Amino acid sequence: MKLGEIFEGRVRGVSSDGLGVVEAPDRRVFFAPATWTGDVGRFQVVELKRRHGIAKLVEMIEASPSRVVPPCPHHGWGEKNCGGCVWQFASYEAQLVAKQDRVEQALRRARLDVSAKPILPSPKIYGYRNRAQLKTDGDRIGFVELGARRIAEVEDCLVLSESNRKHLRSLRSELPRRDWKPRPPHPWNFIDIDEDFSNAELVLNKRRPFRQANTEQNVVMREWLALRISALPKEWHVLELFAGSGNFTEIVCAHGFAAICAAEVVDEALVALRAKNLEGVTPVAADLFQDAAYARIKSVFPRAELLVLDPPRDGLKDKAGLLATYPELRAIASISCDVATFTRDLTDFIAAGFKVVELQPLDQFPHTPHIEIMAWLER
Repeated sequence: MKLGEIFEGRVRGVSSDGLGVVEAPDRRVFFAPATWTGDVGRFQVVELKRRHGIAKLVEMIEASPSRVVPPCPHHGWGEKNCGGCVWQFASYEAQLVAKQDRVEQALRRARLDVSAKPILPSPKIYGYRNRAQLKTDGDRIGFVELGARRIAEVEDCLVLSESNRKHLRSLRSELPRRDWKPRPPHPWNFIDIDEDFSNAELVLNKRRPFRQANTEQNVVMREWLALRISALPKEWHVLELFAGSGNFTEIVCAHGFAAICAAEVVDEALVALRAKNLEGVTPVAADLFQDAAYARIKSVFPRAELLVLDPPRDGLKDKAGLLATYPELRAIASISCDVATFTRDLTDFIAAGFKVVELQPLDQFPHTPHIEIMAWLER
């Protein structure tokens, strides 16, 4: 295939970043935005790489039966279109199937003999986001165009909670703002909003404390953890990594374990965690991507039988160091927002003698490819 060449093909699946996967006549794989499994169309090659390429749909021959009309006027793949909810043109049922398939394919690729339970759907597919990050250049406010470093101005966002939609409208009413203009070479400033946000406390480019973005699904995740730890001995010691401001620490604390260590690196999160004054919990400031982190934690928390883990997308860096520092670990509650790093970490835990008792996918972000995974492991 050559740049500009047009070929006919059928979309056979969707990629981890939400693009349709289509095979050209020469068997090269192309990723095509704005397409879904089952679409048949004519595609034009717009980018070529060594083993794959990017193609755009130029003519739809047969549309997938999973397609729906997106309700958001800002949805799309062109200039001025928001790149947030890339799957909004597919039915929610089809989105769940794609996410389930992605988890199962990742487990097969990692050669893990593990079964995933059916994904838990979000009770709300609109109005669910309790936090978001807006971009502004002082004249516009919105999100980012797909595949471009440009602001896509939005008047409203249907996935935001009602209070966050009000925050967006309020911020729009203040435009233009000269003091919101970015300094070169930055294309924008950002404004974090959440349920507790107010314009009076607005600080540009300051991240607000992390929170799970889907309130209803966070309840499900907390209930899942509570059920898994309910039968564990209360004399166990618990190590929680990436504790944040204590979302899961509260659940662990409620069980009445003998001792709990909650490790976190973000100062604002630690302040919020300490302010909760949870009984039996020792907050520890530790950068878990630094080699000396576990030695530091061990000095104040010498043993642990249960590990509760909720890392960022990068996953857990030094599992060997962790397991060597805490060889008495008996069980792991692993919560992850990234399929690739989750399966990598899971492989290492299994190699260290742990067995997956349960693996539960959960949809926290409808209309996006993102998946949350919860796993319970026992040695």
